[in-house]
Amino acid sequence: AIEKHDCVARHQRAKRNATIPIKCHGPVGMAFVPDRHMDSPGTHLGQVFEHAELMASTDGLFINDLGDSIDNFIVGKLERARREHAVTVTEAWILVEEYFRLVKDRLVAAISGNHLDWTTAMGGVDVLHKVLRQAGCHSLYDADELMYSIKLPNEMQFKISLRHFFTGNSMWNAAHAVARYVQSAAYRDETVVAAGHLHIAGYQIVEAHGMICHAIQTGSYKDRDLDPYCRQRGFMRQHAFKVPMVVFFPEDCKGHKAGSS
Repeated sequence: AIEKHDCVARHQRAKRNATIPIKCHGPVGMAFVPDRHMDSPGTHLGQVFEHAELMASTDGLFINDLGDSIDNFIVGKLERARREHAVTVTEAWILVEEYFRLVKDRLVAAISGNHLDWTTAMGGVDVLHKVLRQAGCHSLYDADELMYSIKLPNEMQFKISLRHFFTGNSMWNAAHAVARYVQSAAYRDETVVAAGHLHIAGYQIVEAHGMICHAIQTGSYKDRDLDPYCRQRGFMRQHAFKVPMVVFFPEDCKGHKAGSS
């Protein structure tokens, strides 16, 4: 048990201290892809792949996937909703692999999300992790959260944190849960913190602990008017943006300490 604990601790420290060198010169964009739910009848699937092709062909742009690639309705009452899907279970996983195969050279980090975690919980195997490898991705991966640094050509480093979701939502501020983390004692000097899950887009610049942090809450690719669940629950359309992007300008970063922006 002690050896297992030490092994897990080393693994988590290694992931938290990962530094990704950015070789390209000029502006560097970090895109944060929201929940896609590609097998859902309410998802704009054409736009999902249109954006993927655009990101994959844009120099200096890198991708962070915040989870829930598909609905993966395999639990409880959700299985009944699955019967209305035009996309089969097999086809859904094919879509996942095809998406990651398309963006594999740009993908920096990927999160599983609660919908894909159902497969892991019921079957004991993290299928997404396997799919990422099959698609040729060499990105950082975790089911729940990731923290890593990017290192620009001018040697400046910036920390980025990803979670599928943070607790502490607010009906008045879509990015409140992310900003709440930044203002807490758990904050670790990140420049950007991003989350998905809520299907509501929001953004805040937060000054905390002597740092300036960009708190990003992403929406989703689901169309509120086409998705039966959204209509049933009366969710409001709150997608100020689909795929937010933070741009780092190396020439402007000169002289900044690591973690500042």
